[in-house]
Amino acid sequence: MAKISGILTDGAGQIINDCTIELYAKKTTSKVLVQTQAFTVAIDGRYSMNVSPCEYDVSLIINGFPKKRLGSISVYSDSLNGTLNDYLTNPIETEVTPEFIKDVIAARNEAKKSADEARGWASTIDPQTLVRYCGDLADTHIGSLGAMSKGIYYQPKNAKAKLELGYPVAEAGSLIVLPTLTEGNQSCVQIYTLYKSGRQFIRNYRGSNTSGFWENWIEQITTANIHEFVPLGDFRLMPFRAGELPFGWYFRNGDNYFLSSPQGQALNRLSDNYKRDHQITIKNINGQQYINVPSAFAPDGRGFFERAVNGTTRQVGSAEGDAIRNIKGGLPTGNFKALLGHAKIETGDKNGAISILSAGDDYVASSSSSTNPRQLRYMFFDFDASRVVPTANENRSLNIGMTPAIYLGV
Repeated sequence: MAKISGILTDGAGQIINDCTIELYAKKTTSKVLVQTQAFTVAIDGRYSMNVSPCEYDVSLIINGFPKKRLGSISVYSDSLNGTLNDYLTNPIETEVTPEFIKDVIAARNEAKKSADEARGWASTIDPQTLVRYCGDLADTHIGSLGAMSKGIYYQPKNAKAKLELGYPVAEAGSLIVLPTLTEGNQSCVQIYTLYKSGRQFIRNYRGSNTSGFWENWIEQITTANIHEFVPLGDFRLMPFRAGELPFGWYFRNGDNYFLSSPQGQALNRLSDNYKRDHQITIKNINGQQYINVPSAFAPDGRGFFERAVNGTTRQVGSAEGDAIRNIKGGLPTGNFKALLGHAKIETGDKNGAISILSAGDDYVASSSSSTNPRQLRYMFFDFDASRVVPTANENRSLNIGMTPAIYLGV
């Protein structure tokens, strides 16, 4: 007997509630009769059942939905405890055929053969052919290092990193040469990474010994130089949750921004002039390091649309309240302009945004001594735009919610 237990979840990791697991016996054993059914109700997705040795069809019954067959499981007298998923992913007895066992043995032998070949290949490699000292190149132009010079080169000083020797910048780093051999016997890619800043450059050689050319160096975008491509303090509305923003982006809620240790170290690499121009300082609050950005550069962006300013009456970072253009209207007033009508005028009669707010009775006599006055109705109007257009407690256009973010580069 084996204990099968666990928690039922769907593909999104959500717990499946209000369901029943059905085990349908496919054959008769010493303890189980064929075609008998066993049911277990999952509470809050949790299930647990002690299952006797037999082969079963497994189905899931969710309230309000048709029964779904999940597959077959085999339970043996020495089966280990596990989840329903463990049993459903194991091969059943009828699948363990001589052909299946043969395939398993063949796969094992193939894996062993590959491992032996990999060990044999590794034993023939001289590490010195992979890692080389750039100083050994003397004044050799690195453009001469093609596919046949594959390996990793390093240098402890800037002495050999010269522009005239083909380096992208005059700064020490490591050079990787990888053959591609796609466009000639010398086709390769060179990757040069600077030690201090981590900046990385890449270029390709296309061609053979006798005919070919180097492409220009291209700097890769990394966390070491991303602020050169995205301005520090850049505002964006981003389709990420506040806690899931990409590296260097912060939720723009007007607060100070906490820096982890690596971020603090990265910020220290920014020049003093850059920090001064952007009014960026570091604050220590209760022993934690924070970056302090003035509100002019990082206002609270929650619930606001962004609008270009003219730089005179409006400044960057300033908030502006909501407003609409004034709507005016009127009805005739004054002597001989009373709004009167006949008896069928009722409160609530409306046309578009204008409605009769209230109405009442009045009488008009043909003379001051008349005993048979004519009955009329007076009325008052109100205006309500919600009768014809969508309204809310704010003015807004069609929109999709985004997270206001500020780029701080660290």
